[in-house]
Amino acid sequence: MSFVFLPYYIKLIGFEAYGLVGIYTALLALSNIFDLGLGSSMTREMARISSQSGRPEDFRNLTRTLEVIYWTVGVVIAGCIFIAAPFISEQWVNAKELSPAAIKQGIFCIGIALGFLWPSFLYIGGLIGLQKQVLLNAINVIVATIRGIGMVVILTYVSPTIQAFFTWQIIINIIQTLLTAIFLWKSLPKSPVSSKFDKTILSRLSGYAIGIAGITIIGMICIQLDKMFLSRILPLDMFGYYTLASTIAWALSHISVPIYSVFFPHFSQLISLNDNDRLKHIYHASCQLMSALIIPTALFVIFFSSELILLWTQSIEIVQKTSFLVKLLMTGTMFNALSILPTALQYAYGWTRLSFYLNLFNLIAMIPLMYWSSHHFGAEGVAWLWIVMNVSFLLLSIHIMHRRIIKDEKSRWFIEDVGLPLLTTLVVVVAGRLLFPKENIHTVSTIFLLGVIYIISLGTSILVSPHARNQAREIFKRSLSKAITEN
Repeated sequence: MSFVFLPYYIKLIGFEAYGLVGIYTALLALSNIFDLGLGSSMTREMARISSQSGRPEDFRNLTRTLEVIYWTVGVVIAGCIFIAAPFISEQWVNAKELSPAAIKQGIFCIGIALGFLWPSFLYIGGLIGLQKQVLLNAINVIVATIRGIGMVVILTYVSPTIQAFFTWQIIINIIQTLLTAIFLWKSLPKSPVSSKFDKTILSRLSGYAIGIAGITIIGMICIQLDKMFLSRILPLDMFGYYTLASTIAWALSHISVPIYSVFFPHFSQLISLNDNDRLKHIYHASCQLMSALIIPTALFVIFFSSELILLWTQSIEIVQKTSFLVKLLMTGTMFNALSILPTALQYAYGWTRLSFYLNLFNLIAMIPLMYWSSHHFGAEGVAWLWIVMNVSFLLLSIHIMHRRIIKDEKSRWFIEDVGLPLLTTLVVVVAGRLLFPKENIHTVSTIFLLGVIYIISLGTSILVSPHARNQAREIFKRSLSKAITEN
């Protein structure tokens, strides 16, 4: 929904106002500093209690305890943004058309929107831990539909302003939080005992939560460094173009995050049951699934960014100002996505030090490099560093991780899980790029050719991944059997 309507939003509010959406995204990510590792702890604990057939009150007390903290933190986040609003609007952003007063109002709305959205992450973590992904996806579909269609109506018939944009975000964030809260509580086992705030739960979670908190804080700063520097240096409209390119690159999260949400609680359960053989199998299967979906999608966007952006926005200017940035940011995001499941396995073991130190190393190295590159090379220099940061994290993480947990599996990860899908897909996409017509062709023909190239690259990636190939074969057999039975 967000991608369907995004060009329309930008057309109505302009790229300078859309730059504030980039600030909203950056503040949302940086607000994870206040998570304190409790979101991941919620998912892990729900999975652990489920695997051990815990008492109903264990589920409910955990939820109540963390719920109190999350709502309190939501108020703190909104308050911090309110306090920072005058500085951001008057000293930080470089606006040409928007007045400081309009920007300040937008920042105030951002604070309220994030304050109401924040508790929903706890409820989402709980639903993932209970492996209620289907229910959660249904909620996401409903909320995304209302958010997208409602925004079009608001901006078209009420007010095409950034204030109206964020006011609608506030309303939808309230709806999202209430829906996830209601369905999580309904999904918990019934208990004759009322749920209560339990300090002992916080004591038990403190070690793991502190490790995750450190990783989250440093990781979020690393991820948002580009926006922190560029929002200060670039004019607000140019920052809007960078935000658009970043939004396209982060579209990969619509693939990687659902896969993570399925396998992280499953890893936790298998470790709790000490089923190492099954854990190895699921780990490689999940990594191959991630590669089979992420790599062809990322490479397809990298090699055909100009055609895709033109089809999407119908704007040559947007293509010229975002196409190369999309190539760079998508490359870095691809490597970021490939690191998610190995990191999830580390978290499931309760081993948080590796990610913490690698993120800390990246942060120390990237701050001076990001400052220098942003001043000398602008957005493109920062985007190149995004690639370097994610490649270094992935390679170091895999090398060190497989010396401690599920040992002797590093070569298999590099060859089967990632190497084969990467090389074969690269061959297909490069061939498609070379054979793609140089002259302008009809829009329908462009869409058809792009669709054929993507399907072939996706199919090739699945075929060379043993687990993904077997799963695809099983799905095909079940579908064929069902069709035959129905006929």
